[in-house]
Amino acid sequence: MLIGLEGTRDQPGFIVAFRDQETAAVQVWDTLGFGRESNGDIAGKRAGDPAYQFLSSQLALGPNKVLDIGLYTRAAHRITVTSEGHATDAHIAKNAATGWTFFWVQRSARPLPTDRFATPEHYRGPEQVTVTAYDGAGRPQHTATGGPLVGGSVQNPRDGSPSESGAPSATAVPTCLIASTPK
Repeated sequence: MLIGLEGTRDQPGFIVAFRDQETAAVQVWDTLGFGRESNGDIAGKRAGDPAYQFLSSQLALGPNKVLDIGLYTRAAHRITVTSEGHATDAHIAKNAATGWTFFWVQRSARPLPTDRFATPEHYRGPEQVTVTAYDGAGRPQHTATGGPLVGGSVQNPRDGSPSESGAPSATAVPTCLIASTPK
């Protein structure tokens, strides 16, 4: 799996792609575009909406296995992803050009339910995802639980939903990270 950015510095797109290990072919699987505030945070949809420090998505790998991926709009020494009371340290990579920290973690956890966006309220069940960024002294910098940009699904661009029929090949597995810089 590859994650990264494309677009411009002020209007980046967060990209999720898969690379087939046998053919090296890369297939873009999900793209999420957003605005960037002058301080680097993710802008809200409308003027006056709050800005966000986290963007995360989840790919269900099985009934009790998930891959959480995302970015934090600041530098972080450590990031954890938590659900059902179990926190897991994520791998991180800092992007010097944006000041953002990418994170990814494969963990044992029940996937978020597929209907979690079926109501106007945010999902608050046990699988709800919490992400926390820490500084070098181990102090929490920001925490976000659920909400509009935390715990989205990795989507199939052909029909807008996860799909077994359009799934990457069996050899397209989470293996590496790319963090390209928007122009």
